[in-house]
Amino acid sequence: DPARIEKQMRKTGNTEFTFDNLEVLIEGNVFLPMQALNELRREGIEELTEQIQMQYRREEAGCGMKTATAGFDS
Repeated sequence: DPARIEKQMRKTGNTEFTFDNLEVLIEGNVFLPMQALNELRREGIEELTEQIQMQYRREEAGCGMKTATAGFDS
């Protein structure tokens, strides 16, 4: 049921993230365990966090390695 899926996905816990807009589209008879939705949400938040942190990394002169210049507390 889309309302139940939306409720699970909006549980972002102690993260910096919230959903302003979340649309759930389902076609046909679908079953997905809540554990799978929770994992999808966790992985999405991890990926989003990594992408944001990449904006604050810069390459060190001469070595080609990226070094964090700012970041988030874990």
